[in-house]
Amino acid sequence: MSRRHLSRGGGFAALGLVLGLFFFAAAAPSALYALYQAQWRYSVTTLTAVFAVYAIALLVALLTTGSLSDVVGRRPVLLVAIGAQLVALVLFAAADGVGWLFAARAVQGVATGLATSVLSAGLVDLAPPERPSTASVVTTGGPTTGQALGAVGAGALVQFAPAPTVLVYAVMIVGFLACAVAVWFLPEPVTRRPLRVGVFVPRVGLPREARPAFLAAAPCVIAVWALSGLHLSLGPSLAGVLLGSGDRLLSALVVTLLTGCGAVAAVSGRGRPPRTVLVAGCGFLLLGMALTLWGIGPTASVTVFYVGTGVAGLGFGLGLLGTVSTVMTAAPAADRARVAATMFVLAYLSFGLPAVAAGAATPTFGLRTVAMVYGLAVGVLALVALVATLVVRPAPAPAADAPAADAPCPTLRGHVRDAEGGAVDAVLTLVDRHGRQVACGTTDHDGGFALAGATAAGTGILVVRRRDGDRAPTAVSVAVGQTVTHDVVV
Repeated sequence: MSRRHLSRGGGFAALGLVLGLFFFAAAAPSALYALYQAQWRYSVTTLTAVFAVYAIALLVALLTTGSLSDVVGRRPVLLVAIGAQLVALVLFAAADGVGWLFAARAVQGVATGLATSVLSAGLVDLAPPERPSTASVVTTGGPTTGQALGAVGAGALVQFAPAPTVLVYAVMIVGFLACAVAVWFLPEPVTRRPLRVGVFVPRVGLPREARPAFLAAAPCVIAVWALSGLHLSLGPSLAGVLLGSGDRLLSALVVTLLTGCGAVAAVSGRGRPPRTVLVAGCGFLLLGMALTLWGIGPTASVTVFYVGTGVAGLGFGLGLLGTVSTVMTAAPAADRARVAATMFVLAYLSFGLPAVAAGAATPTFGLRTVAMVYGLAVGVLALVALVATLVVRPAPAPAADAPAADAPCPTLRGHVRDAEGGAVDAVLTLVDRHGRQVACGTTDHDGGFALAGATAAGTGILVVRRRDGDRAPTAVSVAVGQTVTHDVVV
């Protein structure tokens, strides 16, 4: 008997929830770090090192397994990622010393890195054909929304519930078990191919065309990710010092404000010119850091500190969106994968290493002084990025994103067949790597199709839906922006 599958809409919703839950779990320990520190008497340096292990493990997993689901399938990779996350949560719940935290965060980083790429691809696979950009909205807002809810949810359990160092993780274990069941019933859009060693080799580099945009955006990349790293590692501890109380919920709210405002800003900024978004992000970062420094300075004000964190959160979200959009727009289509990998390296190193440096300096200079210097550095980086973005105007990439005016319009041709080789009556939708629909059509009486107007170069996704509804939609990777033939078996 064949396994029943979730509908396309149900699968899309399930993947969005799984994405949010992974980042919910990533932020939840932030509300517990101060509690662990008080119980086990470890240093602030150790606390930030625990945090950095997660960032490095995530980066390694993301770079080495980013294409794995294109070969072995979305569902198997996602189930492995959920399994690794469950192992990490069990380690957290059983922890009785800092060594357990290092192990749990390392496994959690691998799980999140493994899941991030497959979830992004899966959301493109299952996005509504009439609204393919929905996938990019979810991949932009899902992680930051999950982090915001994870911090405040864990903070509430720590403040009001018994055995918080166990209960927080027990709740998430139940959530991920439910996710595993949902993933089991997802439609599988990928046809499995032989696994080769080359799949695990990262492609990192900057083509000449992307360098001006990358160098202009790099200070903002460092600023927003370093700001996020500080808040997720030491933010609740800093808030506790300013509050002068042990209220874990109010302390964790600093993470929620940063990431929650970031999620709203990132989703609101979609569709706007990348350079405009980046300039706005730098501006909000500058204003937010000025208010934050005022809040933690000699005339300390908790209210101003929280307002500054929210404003900086708007800069955080717009900065994330603006840096990625600006650099990727300037990169040639054929090089965007390695440009993205280069940005991941810079981003996650900025996420973890400055936080470790802040932790190492805190015993000598004090948390408030370190936070002042850190905030000033973020503000300076935002100012440098703002000036560089206004001064540097990178030339458009020599992309194959559109053919020359006198060139023939690229066409994707092929046939849709069933397992026995018979013609299939199907509706086809082609989306590019950004989730934009670039062509659609139907098969003819012989199962043939020809999708003209496929002008966005690179790798795209062809979604094939049988009219008889006999099976879940099939999605396959295809070359876009050139005339090619691609036969599909459904």
